[in-house]
Amino acid sequence: MEAEQQLKLIIDSIKQSVDNSLSTTNMKKLAVDAAQNVKTRTRKGKGVNSLGGSEKQLPSLAENTVKRRESLKRRSKLNFNTTPKKSNLTRSGQLTSDIMGTSTHKANGQVFIDSGRRNQFSGKSSSEVAKEVEDIGFKFFNFSKREVLSIVKDYGLILSKEIVRILNRIKSQ
Repeated sequence: MEAEQQLKLIIDSIKQSVDNSLSTTNMKKLAVDAAQNVKTRTRKGKGVNSLGGSEKQLPSLAENTVKRRESLKRRSKLNFNTTPKKSNLTRSGQLTSDIMGTSTHKANGQVFIDSGRRNQFSGKSSSEVAKEVEDIGFKFFNFSKREVLSIVKDYGLILSKEIVRILNRIKSQ
């Protein structure tokens, strides 16, 4: 096989690898992992003001909110996702639980707040509650620079594995 034909085969293989790496399954995995990163960070009381920004402590809770949560915790009525003093948005923990990741088609991953449930205390959907908490300064639904780099790194690993798989297939021909 001529060098020109070999190069064309390699380039075509890389194109196929990129195409395969953008599968719905791979995009869903990236989106689910990204959603989990937002949940974990938010449960630790940290937010991000804008895409690629740095993680910052969310505003402190009012003293009476902390007291109310401590009382609920003593009675085992505080959600396991919520702590009395950390500003993790809602006392039910439902808002962070409703952060989801999915992919509905190729090359499309989504992280969103599921609005299917109503908050047990306010009766509002999680997306309505998210808008309200963001409006009062609790910016949490953005990806930090570290989280963006993690998504890029994870996608790079998927793509690398796909390229190796296809190149190994070429070698065996």
